[in-house]
Formats: sequence, C-alpha cells, structure tokens
Amino acid sequence: MACMKCGSDWVTLKGKDMVSCPECCKQQRCKARKQGRLPAKECRRCERCGCEFTANGGNAIRHARHCSACSEAARREYLQARKDKIKSGEWQAKSQRKLKGRKCVRCERMLKAGQRKYCSRDCFFAAREDGSQPWDRTNQNGSALRRAVANHCSPSSRALSKILNGFSGFMQRLGAFRRIAYRPGCPTCGTHHERPASRFCSNECASHETRQRSCKHCGEQFVSIGAYGAGSRVCKACKKRARQEEVRRRKSKYGRNHRQRARYHGVRYEPVPVKLVYERDNYTCQICLKKCLPKARMHRKTGKIHPRSPSIDHIVAMSRGGEHVEANLQTACFRCNSLKSNKGGGQMRFPIATAEPHARGGLPCRYV
Repeated sequence: MACMKCGSDWVTLKGKDMVSCPECCKQQRCKARKQGRLPAKECRRCERCGCEFTANGGNAIRHARHCSACSEAARREYLQARKDKIKSGEWQAKSQRKLKGRKCVRCERMLKAGQRKYCSRDCFFAAREDGSQPWDRTNQNGSALRRAVANHCSPSSRALSKILNGFSGFMQRLGAFRRIAYRPGCPTCGTHHERPASRFCSNECASHETRQRSCKHCGEQFVSIGAYGAGSRVCKACKKRARQEEVRRRKSKYGRNHRQRARYHGVRYEPVPVKLVYERDNYTCQICLKKCLPKARMHRKTGKIHPRSPSIDHIVAMSRGGEHVEANLQTACFRCNSLKSNKGGGQMRFPIATAEPHARGGLPCRYV
C-alpha cells in the first residue's frame, strides 16, 4: 500500500492506495490536517532572532520563517535589499504596460489599464456638467451588448446592469417627451388627454368605439362597437345562427319537453296539466310572491319572452334527482325561474286531506 504518484507510505482511511498523498498534493495536505492525520501546528525557530514560534495552519507551516516580532523588520530589510539590487543593476524590475496615445479627454493624463475615456470619476462628472459627456449612454450599452452577442457569450452582470439602467433611463425620458410634446386626441370624442398609454380619454369612450371588422365565420364586413376586446368579432346573422344552433343542440340532448327531460335524467314522470298548477298557485310566483301574467307574452321585435310570464318550476331540479310530479311542481315567473336554474328553492309539497280554500287564492287545493 502506497501513494501511486510519489510512492510514499500514505494510504486512505480505509487502507487503500492513494492517487496523490499529502506529501505531493496541497489539497490532500489540507484534507489530512482537517482529518487530524497531520498536525495543524508546528514549532519553528526564527531565522532573524533565533527564538521559537508556533506556525498555525498549512500556509504558515510551509512558508513562515520569522516570528511575529521580526516579520515587519524582515519585510523592510527585504524591500531595501531589493531596491539596492535594482539600483546596482543586479536585478531588473518588470516594466508596466503603458497605453500609448490614451489620455484623459478632460485633463489629458495618461490612462491606466481598464480606463477608457476618463482618468477619474471627478473628470467624468465634470464633463457631464459642462455638456461634453452626454447623459444618454444607450449607444455605448448597445455596443457592449453587440460585442457580447458577437462573442457568443452572455454579458457580465456589470455590463447587463449598465444596459438595463441606460435603457430604463431612455424610456423614462421618452415617456416624459411624449407626455409633453404628444397629446393625442380621443378617437371617439376628439378631446386631447394626458394618457399616452391609452388612445381613449375614458373607459366610456373606449366602450363606444365603432370600427369595421370582418366576421370570423362568414367573412362579411360589419360595424363592431367597443374596444380592447369588448367589441364583437361575429356579425349579427352568425350570432343569431349560433344561438339557434345552441338551442337546437340543447333540446336534442336534454329533450324538448318534460317527458324527454325526465327520461334523460332518469327520474319518474307523471303527466300533470300546466293549467292545474297555475290555478293551484293562483298565478303567483312562489319564489318572489308576485303576480304573473295570465299567459306567456313575447316581444315582437326582439322575440324575447316577458320576464313576468308564468312557467313551471321544479322545486328539486331534475338534474339533482327531482321527479316530475305535482308535489315537486310550482308556479314561477320566467325571470325567477331562469335565475334559480337548477339550484334548490324550497321544499316539496306534502299532500293533506283538506277542502278549505287556499290562503293566497281562494281555490281549493290538495297540496299546501
């Protein structure tokens, strides 16, 4: 068992061969100190004063040669010896890279590495105050973005923040310019307003906008009323045809009368005359307790049924298991019956043997 790299006697904690041991690898040396296999402290003797000191940590064990009292003096001696070598020509320092022809546009000092136009922030802000440096840096940010795209790499966080800040400032200035210089007129009423994000001065004008559209079903041109998606995209003829088709589909699915609906929902059906239910309830809506019309009435122009027209309502809807029997039927106006839908609206009537007149009407009834 040994290290495969240098051949030392180091092995793993499980006793296997090591690819690299603490003697030939710095990472393994740090790992061995954390595991306690190597000491983290070592006693050494100072090369300057000769006293003993303790080196804590791997780097100190590897490089420390002086104690804490002599380290500053040893550093000063090393720097002085280095200066003497440079003066005598024994040692030559590396020359720093100079930027030829790169000077600050404000004070004409030589620019350092990383400086492009100005040597300091003072020169940059002074140039911005006197107008020589524009406030809008959108072009510079755009060039940075183009360079990043050309190099097929995403811009750094600093460059990206510059791009976003410049773009947001440009949009703010553009919005302020539009608010001042461009005040559009409302297409509906023609008044000028200060809402650059909207074409209309109010929501009411937006709801009354009229424009020509082509029907998405038949392709004919028609006038649509309303903006922002409120206007219709279907002409009146196609809308009426779609409504009729929906009524026909519902009737074919759920049935055209109470018998077919009861068969569809799987509930019991008993033939009950409609007039008998109306007379029993004295033509009074059992939901709102208001008087209904003697018979159904429809509007001639629109073809809509009158809201006070009488209709038969199931107390427990057929879709919820209610049967079509006289105890589950009641009179309701068309409006209340439509609003109730298939929700519960009361309790089924229980038959009692009585011949007294009804409290609301005066006609004899078998159910109260």
